[in-house]
This record gives sequence, structure tokens and C-alpha cells, in this order.
Amino acid sequence: MNRIKEILKQNEPLNFLWFFVKHYIFWFLFFALNRFIFIIYNHNQWEGNSLSEVFYSFISAIHLDLSMTSYFVTITFILFFLYSIFRYQILIHINYWIQYFFIIIAIIAYSAEIPIYEEWHTKLSKKAILYMQHPTEVINSATNKELFGSLFLIVAFSIFSIWAYKNWVVQKLPLKKSYWYIPVIGIIIIPFLLVVGIRGGLQQIPIQQSEAYYSKSNFLNLASVNSVWNLSSSFIENRFENGTNPYKLYSDSTADAIVKDLFSAKNDSFPEVLTTKNPNVVLVILESWSADLLKSLGGFDSVAPNMENLISSGIEFTNFYSSGTLSDQGHCSLLSAFPSQPCVVIMRQPDKFQKLPSIVSHFKKRGYYAAYYFGGQLEYGNIKGYIYYNQYDHVIEGKDFDKNLPMGKLGYHDEFLFDRVLKEANTFKQPFFATAFTMSSHSPYDYPGETKYFSWGGDENMYVNGAHYSDQCIGDFMRKAKTQPWYKNTLFVFCSDHSHNSPKHNDSYNPRSRQIVGFLYGDVIKPEYRGMKISKMGNHNDIANTLLNQLGGDVTPFVWSKNLLNPTTKDFGYSADEHMIFFFNTRNAYAYRYSDNLFLHKDFQSPQDSAQLFKYGSAYLQVLYQQYLNY
Repeated sequence: MNRIKEILKQNEPLNFLWFFVKHYIFWFLFFALNRFIFIIYNHNQWEGNSLSEVFYSFISAIHLDLSMTSYFVTITFILFFLYSIFRYQILIHINYWIQYFFIIIAIIAYSAEIPIYEEWHTKLSKKAILYMQHPTEVINSATNKELFGSLFLIVAFSIFSIWAYKNWVVQKLPLKKSYWYIPVIGIIIIPFLLVVGIRGGLQQIPIQQSEAYYSKSNFLNLASVNSVWNLSSSFIENRFENGTNPYKLYSDSTADAIVKDLFSAKNDSFPEVLTTKNPNVVLVILESWSADLLKSLGGFDSVAPNMENLISSGIEFTNFYSSGTLSDQGHCSLLSAFPSQPCVVIMRQPDKFQKLPSIVSHFKKRGYYAAYYFGGQLEYGNIKGYIYYNQYDHVIEGKDFDKNLPMGKLGYHDEFLFDRVLKEANTFKQPFFATAFTMSSHSPYDYPGETKYFSWGGDENMYVNGAHYSDQCIGDFMRKAKTQPWYKNTLFVFCSDHSHNSPKHNDSYNPRSRQIVGFLYGDVIKPEYRGMKISKMGNHNDIANTLLNQLGGDVTPFVWSKNLLNPTTKDFGYSADEHMIFFFNTRNAYAYRYSDNLFLHKDFQSPQDSAQLFKYGSAYLQVLYQQYLNY
């Protein structure tokens, strides 16, 4: 050890580099110690898990810890890069005081998180910080153990951590000589390494909270998530809200009454289209499938012949719309029947999405085995965190595929996705609920082979080619599935996660641009209902109510979902984007941007229709967003 110190003392550039390395080591140990305290304090939450699984939370946490540390070290890099040029000692002292500040803030976050988890079973978030705007209420509601224990932890751990930083990380950096290559390295190499660390690696999609998820235990997953990273993400995701509802136009009681009327039905009568209440269910989530890809929905007649063939013997929803524009929003709409909201995405906020209902939970309670498949990285949009929280028994993503298979930039192509589903489905305990999320209709559309099926399409030529390849994969999958023993008792549900621009170039403010694909298929559909077209207007969050009513399930938790097979439910659709919503029925439609109170699209049959539809849309968003805030 003394020999190493002597080498560093004599080699100023090496000593300079070692200074940055020590920052990384310090912060990794700091985060690990805080995680250890959190796990030990909440020991009753993981008593059913093995010690190896508990300790793996420290391994699973590495990427987020690296990202957060890189943010902190970026400040150090900027100050010491300036120091290497100007040699102002004040820059070194500024860095130390900033690091002390980071230490104290991080300790406060970790200390506050312990009682918060005990009460809410979530990590520290912006919502919890907003509660602290009323300190008297917080103090009065906290026990003496929570209050004094947190204060003691903050003070004691802050003193210890700052002492450790000063005695192990802090060092003299006089740089008596001029080294031309230090600024050069500082400009070229270190920023690159910091950016890679911040985004969690060189992968296509930047790091999300769900990178740390690995267990069926929600507690262990949350323990792995870096608390400071999570808190920062919570503030970013909720940057447009301050705890109040910006869409409130009516009293709460009035808005609730309007929404209740909107979802009312004259009766609960609907056709029972299935031969069984307990079929296997395979949900295929179609990446970016616009209605324009299907001739049966007024689209092109050559893009998806295999899907059209399935639809001819299935049940198609011909007035079906996406509630959002992103895959994470689509997942929440489909699996939790929770529509998208402007400016925020609930799936990226674990403290909120765990309050949502789930059709997966419904199937699990009925003894179903649940599996989820995707050929890419589930970290996108925090889908992985949501999937693990919903306790699928079996989760397969890109890292689980055979590395010898060809893959694109985003992951393994749809043919390999469906091959994996087919390979494993026979091993599932029946009945099962399997979800397969396609990818090949997402840019960069680098599906296997060099065949381009169509030369038309303009800017969207690659999109229609990617969709056609995906359609071929679905056709092969269904032909092979028909030879499997589980096929006869299986209902297939095909649904887009959201829409996409198409060669038809629909007006982006017209509801048609939000129309998507949705249909049911399988031998469990009674013969007399095969080929049926359902014109009832709705969203993909209506799948939950529609499906569970057929299976005899409890639809009560799914308040934003209506039964599309019930002819007495109201025809309407909803979709959200940044600062705006679409709301429409069979006769009228509008797109309204709240940031400047502007109608971007309106098509009303009469002033009365205009007033009523705007009332419905405004109340819908007000109640929906308030529910989001309450979570």
C-alpha cells in the first residue's frame, strides 16, 4: 500500500486519475451501505426470499448506481478540468462542498424513504416531497421511532460519510507541472465515459428504473433502485404538475356525475361469444400498428394478408383507438385499463403504477400461469418494472434469447419472438395467460434478409415493409400454433399498443390518426360469432372489461373500461398527447390543446353537440388526472 502511495505521489497525472476513481468507489459503497440499512430495517418484507436473492439486489443495482454516480462525478470533472487549466484552488474546495451537499441530500432521501416505505410501500417520490410542504402534519403523524430514528440516522450517517469522504477521497492536487494531455483527455475521453455511465451503457435505450428489477418480490426490486435516481426521475416525470389538477373545470361531484353517465349502460346484456370461461389467453401486443395497415379498417389491402385472414374468422373492433402514443402508455391501457394522460406517463412512476388494477392479477387469482415475451429491452418506458410488479411467472426479454440468433438494433425479430412462445407454451400449466410484444414494426425496421416487399409508401415505406414482415411472422406463428395441444382451448387477442404515421398521411389532429387494430380469434369463439364486426367505438383500455365479462370476471376495478360487446354502452373515444386530448363519438370530434386553450381540430354537427362533447371530454380528463394525482 505504501508503495502504491509513493507511485501516486511521484506521478501527478496518475494521481489525478486516481482521484476520480476514488469518487466512484466512494459513491458505490455509499449507495450499497444505504441499501443495506434499508433492507435490514425492512427485514420482514423479504423473509420468504433466499439470502442469495436478497444479496443479488446489490448486483442488480449497479447500473443505476453507476448512472447516479456519473451525474455526481460530472460536477467534479467540470471543476477539475477547469483547475487543470487555471490552477485556482477555490475550484477544488467548491467541488468538496458540492459533494458534501450531495451526501447530505442523499442521506435525507434514504432516511425519509424508510418510514415512507413502511407506510406506502413505495420509494421516495415527488408526491412525498409535496407532503413535506406541511411539516407540522408530517411531524404529528410520525411516531417517535420514525421521527427521532430518521433524525439520528441523518445526523450520524452524514457525519460518518463526510468524514469518510474527507479522509479517503480528498487529496492534494497541486499539479506543479503543466501536462498538455490532461486537458485533452478531459475534453475527449472522460466526457464520453461520463455520458456512457449516465445513460447506463452503450445500449440503444437509456437506462430506466426497471433496469434494477430482477425479482418477483416488489420489495427487493425497489431496494435495488437507486433512491436518488428514482427521486430525480419522479421530479422529471412530474415536471408539469405541482400537486393540483390543471384540467379542473367542474366541481368534483359534477365531474364524477358526468363521467358516471358517460360509462353508464342501460343493461348488462351482451352476447356470450366464447365456448368456455377458462380458455388460455394469448395477448399479442402489436407495436405501432395503425388501422391503415388493414383493408378491413379502411387501410391498404396488401400489407397484412395473414391478419386479414384471421380477422375473417374472428371478432374485429372496427372503431378502436389508442389512448396514447407510446408503448408504455399502451401497456397500461391494455393490462390495467388506465387511459393515458397529457404530459405524464404513469408507468414510469413505480409509486403510482402499483396502485393500478391489473388483468394479470385477475388471471393469477383464477390459477392461470402468466408469461411475458419481448425480443428487446424491457427497460424502455419502465415496462420491465411494471411487468415484474404485476408478477408474471415467466418473463423473457432480449437478454434471454440465444445470442447466436440474428438481431437488429432494438433486439430479436418477431419470428424469433414467436418461436420462443411456441417452444415454451407446451411447458406451461394450463390455463395460461401469455403476452407477446412484437417489435419489427418499430424503426429502424431492420428485419432479417434484404427483401423489401413494397416500393411505395414514401417516408413510411420502411414502416409498411416492417409491418408486412411482422404479419408474415404472425401467420407462421398461428399456423404452427394450430398443431399444438393447447390451441383448441385458446383465445388470441391482437391489439396495437398505439398508432403510427402511414402513407395515407392522416391529419395528426384527426381521430383517424389514432385508430388502431384490435380483434379476437380462436376456436373458443362460437361459430355463429366468427367474422363478427363490432362497430362500438372505444379504446384499447376497453379490452379489460370486454374480455373479463366473457370470462365471468370481476370488472369493478376497471372503472375506465367499458364492454364493447354490450350494445347499450355509449360510443366514444379518447386519446391524449402532450398538453392535449382528443375526444370523439360517432358524429362529433375535437382535439383541444390546454397549454394555449386552442381547438386544433373540431367537427361538430351542432352547437348542442359541441357543448355536450366538450363537457364529456373535459370531465373525463379532470377525473382521470385527479385519480392519477391521488395515486
